[in-house]
Amino acid sequence: VPAKFVTVDLTIEREGELDLAVEYLVPGAASWQPSYAAHLTPDGAHVTLDVLAAVQQNTLEDWTDVHMSVSTVMPTTSLTLPHLAERTIELEPVEEIAMSRVTPMAVRAAPARAGIDQNDGVGASVGGGRFVRRETQPVAQRQGVVQANLLSARLEIPTTVTVRAGAPARRVLAARATLDTTLEHLTAPRESNAVFLVARARNAQRFPLLPGNVALFIGGDYVGTTALAGVPVEEEFSLPFGVDSGVTIDRTLADRRVTRVNGRDEVSLRYDYRLSNHRERAVDVVVLDHLPVSRSQGLTVQTTPNTRAFSPRREGDEPGVIRWNHHLTTGESERWALGVVVRSPPRRTVNGEID
Repeated sequence: VPAKFVTVDLTIEREGELDLAVEYLVPGAASWQPSYAAHLTPDGAHVTLDVLAAVQQNTLEDWTDVHMSVSTVMPTTSLTLPHLAERTIELEPVEEIAMSRVTPMAVRAAPARAGIDQNDGVGASVGGGRFVRRETQPVAQRQGVVQANLLSARLEIPTTVTVRAGAPARRVLAARATLDTTLEHLTAPRESNAVFLVARARNAQRFPLLPGNVALFIGGDYVGTTALAGVPVEEEFSLPFGVDSGVTIDRTLADRRVTRVNGRDEVSLRYDYRLSNHRERAVDVVVLDHLPVSRSQGLTVQTTPNTRAFSPRREGDEPGVIRWNHHLTTGESERWALGVVVRSPPRRTVNGEID
C-alpha cells in the first residue's frame, strides 16, 4: 500500500498539550448497498427485519476494527407485487375513418400482457455513501440513529468492522427491528392466478427504509427474494412471502357480445370469478382487477347490475383499478360476476384494451 502523508498547519495561541483529530474525504472511493432479511414468525404475527449494509471501499487503506456509520438517502425502485396500471381506450379521429367502413365496431387488441414473474425484482444500490470512522470513541452496544429525518439518517454499525481496500463488499448488520404484521392474500387474476401471501407492516423505526433486495423467510425456511421500495418513517409496506397454493382463484370470460343499441356500438362482457380457501384456517383475500378508462367524449364504460359491489380503494391505486375484499372460513368458496359495457359512436374504432 503506498505511503500517505497529511500536512496540517497549526496556529498555536498558548503552550500545552492537545489532542488532534484529522478527518479527510476520499471522493467516490467508498460505497454501500442496502439489503434486508425478513423473518416472518410461523403464526404470521411478527416479522423481524434485519437491515444489512454491503460496504466496499478502495481508499488504498484497510479499515481494521473501525467504528462506522452509514448515511442513507431515498432512491426509487420498483415493486414485485401485482400493480395494475391505468388502462385507457379512445376513439380514432373522425377524419381517419373511411366512409366505406360498415362493420359495427372494430376492436383493436393490444399486445398480450406478460404474467407475474415471482422472481422479478431489481434492488437499487446507493453509491458514494458517506462513512465516518471513529477510531478513539467506544462503539455503542446497540444500533443508534443520529440526525434522523424523513429523507435520510445516519446508522451506527453496532460492532467494529474490518473492510479491506479493494476487496469484495463486506456485509454487516446495521439495524434490527421486530414489527407487528397483518396477514392477507393478494391476487390479480387478470394477470395471473397466483395468490400471494402478504405481510403488511409499519416502519416503526426512526429512519426510512431504502430500496433494496429482501431475503424472505417463514420461520427458518427460505421462501424467496423480493425488492423493497423506499418506505418513509411510519408508513406501511407489504412483503410477499410466496404463492399460497391453499387459496385458489379462477377468472373466466363467460360472455362477450358486440351489438348496436340506439345507434351506438356496444361491447358487453361478463367475467365469472370463483375464490376458494383450502386452508385449515380463515383467510383474508384482496382480489384486484380493473376497468378500462375512457379518454374520449362519447366513449363510455359502465358496469352492469349483476356486478358485485367493489370494496373501497386504497391509496396508490391506479385509475380504473377495482378491488374486492373477502374473508373466507375453512373450506369456503365464493362466486361473483363482473359485467362491463363499453359504448361508442357508430363505426368508430376503439383503441386500447377492452377485454
